[in-house]
Amino acid sequence: MSVAKDRIEDETPAFLRGGGETASLIASRDWSASLGPISDWRPSLRSAVGLMVRSAIPMVLLWGPDGVMLYNDAYAAIAAAQHPDLLGSKVREALPELAEFNDHVMKVGLAGGTLAYKDQELTVHRSGIPEQAWMNLDYSPVLNEAGQPAGVLAVVVETTERVLAERRQAALSLRLRRQFEQAPGFVIIMTGPTHIVEFVNETHRSMFGSSEAWIGKPIRTAFPSLKGQGFLEALNNVYATGEPAQYEAKEVRYRRGPDLPTELRYVSFVYAPLLDDDGKVAGIFCNGFDVTEARRSSLRREALVRLTDQLRDLDDVAEVSSCAATILGETLDLCRAGYGVIDTDSVLHVDRDWAAPGVEHLTGDTPLDAYGDIVEDLKRHEVVAISDVRADIRTRERANILEARGIRALVNVPVVEHGQMVAMIYANASSPRDWHPEDIALLSEMAARTRTAVERARGQAELRASEANFRSLANAMPSHIWTASADGDIDWLSDQIYAYTGAVPGSLVDGGWEVTVHPDDLPGPLARWRLSIETGATFKAEFRIRRSDGAYRWHLIRAVAITDERGQVVRWVGVNADIQDQKEAADALANLNATLEQRVDERTRQLSLAQDALRQAQKMEAVGQLTGGIAHDFNNLLTGISGSLELMEKRLREGRLNGIERYIDAAQQASRRAASLTQRLLAFSRRQTLDPRATDVNRLVGGMEDLIRRSVGPDVAVEVVGAQELWTTRVDPGQLENALLNLCINGRDAMAPNGGHMIIETANVLLEEDPARERDLPPGPYILLSVTDTGVGMAPEVIGRAFDPFYTTKPLGIGTGLGLSMVYGFARQSGGQVSIVSEVGRGTTVCLYLPRFLGEAEAREPEPSFGMQAGDGEIVLVVDDETTVRQLVVEVLTDNGYTAMEASDGPSALRVLESEARIDLLITDVGLPGGMNGRQVADAARVSRPDLKVLFITGYAENAVMGNGHLEPGMAVVTKPFVITSLGAKIRSLIEHRA
Repeated sequence: MSVAKDRIEDETPAFLRGGGETASLIASRDWSASLGPISDWRPSLRSAVGLMVRSAIPMVLLWGPDGVMLYNDAYAAIAAAQHPDLLGSKVREALPELAEFNDHVMKVGLAGGTLAYKDQELTVHRSGIPEQAWMNLDYSPVLNEAGQPAGVLAVVVETTERVLAERRQAALSLRLRRQFEQAPGFVIIMTGPTHIVEFVNETHRSMFGSSEAWIGKPIRTAFPSLKGQGFLEALNNVYATGEPAQYEAKEVRYRRGPDLPTELRYVSFVYAPLLDDDGKVAGIFCNGFDVTEARRSSLRREALVRLTDQLRDLDDVAEVSSCAATILGETLDLCRAGYGVIDTDSVLHVDRDWAAPGVEHLTGDTPLDAYGDIVEDLKRHEVVAISDVRADIRTRERANILEARGIRALVNVPVVEHGQMVAMIYANASSPRDWHPEDIALLSEMAARTRTAVERARGQAELRASEANFRSLANAMPSHIWTASADGDIDWLSDQIYAYTGAVPGSLVDGGWEVTVHPDDLPGPLARWRLSIETGATFKAEFRIRRSDGAYRWHLIRAVAITDERGQVVRWVGVNADIQDQKEAADALANLNATLEQRVDERTRQLSLAQDALRQAQKMEAVGQLTGGIAHDFNNLLTGISGSLELMEKRLREGRLNGIERYIDAAQQASRRAASLTQRLLAFSRRQTLDPRATDVNRLVGGMEDLIRRSVGPDVAVEVVGAQELWTTRVDPGQLENALLNLCINGRDAMAPNGGHMIIETANVLLEEDPARERDLPPGPYILLSVTDTGVGMAPEVIGRAFDPFYTTKPLGIGTGLGLSMVYGFARQSGGQVSIVSEVGRGTTVCLYLPRFLGEAEAREPEPSFGMQAGDGEIVLVVDDETTVRQLVVEVLTDNGYTAMEASDGPSALRVLESEARIDLLITDVGLPGGMNGRQVADAARVSRPDLKVLFITGYAENAVMGNGHLEPGMAVVTKPFVITSLGAKIRSLIEHRA
């Protein structure tokens, strides 16, 4: 290998040896067609190529007028995929995308000129596709032996990566600058150990008065007013240690400009170090917020709380004044102005303890007339500057007085107690705008609280003097007198009490008195004493107190509350009176009256028994009236039914079928009337079968409006007034329709024969405790449906019996007397109530209250329109203890293509249901013998047959059927008596999954 290499090197021209891979390519190439054989190359060409191939810098030699390309290894790396095709090519043809550029280079270079480009952007195809590249290009002419330019030498340094990196950095810097500009709070970026300001955002400029002119200056030069406040030292520490620093509500004093006053602000901020590529601190990033108002609000609250806490337990005027002076003086820096307080008592003065340090103020105890109307002037102005005062000729004297004492502006903050102004604050402010409203409010509140504390201290001093006088007087009296604090602790007893009980003076306070009371008498009085303390009511009790000789004697104890001007209890004063003699006399009288009380008790017992017997008789009379009415109506109905059946039987025996339909129709009509009567009785007894749903009563009334108008006739003008956004209620819509129609027909009859005006109205009603109790309802939200007529009205005795069954004021034979009782029963069963408001000759209003339901109204399902439909061999189990009803249902099923099975009670039905027999539908009565009702049978069957369809038959609403007012899916209910076709339709719908 080394021999071959040596041989190749021996064949390589000397000027190309050591020039790398590209030099070898040049040596092995045939240059006859362009530059001629390499052995014939002129010395100038040989010298230029030899210099170029040995250079580590990317170079390309463009020789001759065509710019034949020769280059070194470093340039080959730039040419990438175009190498080695570019070697020996003509530059204008080899790089067509740069033809114009290279043509200019050749012309300038061959003319002896030079060219230089920095970061020149070029479009190149070195990877087979166009791409952007940036290069530093230096072009110089290469001279031949005659000293004439024969070629152009290009030094090419690609800067693409650097240019793109700088552009990315510039874009990042711009993006960061925009983000910092939009950042919440203020931002400042500093670099270097002297903290050169590189960037400040708009918030910083507006807050601190900084400007772009300060960019590039050290922080101490840009913001000289920050000197001496610790900021520069903190920056130095962050720069030196690389540890961030964070500050909360730090106080800062600065000037926005050299001619502007110093401002005091509070800022929360962080100093974060900025690191260079080597991980060393290169600068500091600062981001913060102005929290001045929040901090001042906090300081205001702290000052007020501190003042309140320290004044709370002080009861000496001098101590209160001294404490308030200290705290108010410490608050002055927060308010940034001196102030004082003008007390408007009988003389105008300033309490010197309240005067701000270093502030001249009005001389104390100066007569009011010495200052003219200063107080009145302050009352009229919130802020009064001296210049404003001088503008008014009537106030010049006042202005001179105030200005002479250094008061340049007055801030009027009146301190008002019980409707009277008792003090005002004045301030030594340079101008009214220096004052923040919260500062004024703070000073006002502090002055008011201090004033209150002073008054309390004065009151305590007066109270102590008064108590001393009271105790001297009480000890001189023969009565037993004692006092207690507002919370009931007995703190003083007169000397007579200690002498009576023989107790050591001072030993009966703070609960010690309880040992003198008879143990059996203590619990009751203690409870009453606690109640009096809570309510302020006079305390009164009787109990036995032990005398010094050990004997207990009865005493009457009374205590009254002493209140202040606001009605607050401040003390209790009590008196003990010996009532032993009265007690003994009362016991003797009680013994005399003992037998009399026994006789009175016996007479009272006999009277109670008589009243119970009377109530039982009245109850039996009501039951008799009810049963009599039922018997009367049912006898009429049964007569129609039995008579029609007898006539049908007679005609059938005689074979006469002509006209038999009218007897069938009569019997059916009587049956339907009997069913209606039973339904009304169930409604009255609140045991009818209901199907409650979430109902929009406005929509229900609107749907009935045409029916009602037809029912009441043309002589009655019907007006419907529906409430806006009426609440939903949960009732049986059909029963509510019946009740409303019943009320409307009653109203029509009351206005007959001349007609009148009827109003149907709805409303939302919230019943409070008392109105709800009057209507026998729990408090809460209800909807109201009322019907008002202009008829004959009702007398009070008629209203009292209006809901009784079979009671009616209509002529004999008109109505059953169950209408209103049915409405009443329906309302109560639905959780509501009915009331009547009426006046004879002026009409009647019947109000139906129904509880509000929190939910959306349900759509009314249409009744099935199909009649009795034939079955398809489905198997139905019929359970009923009434043989006639059971056989009737079985016959209906058999006649219509069903297979029927029978059971007479719950246990026998359950045995069938637990067998393997196919059963498509269970029809069961609710009330069954044998210990299981119909609902229990259905629930037990659904354990093994979860999809079993169930149809309940009931004569009234059994709780076992409805549960909480709901039937489970696949269950339905029909009431006795029922229409055969309706029964068939319900059976078909259940089997076909429509129910």
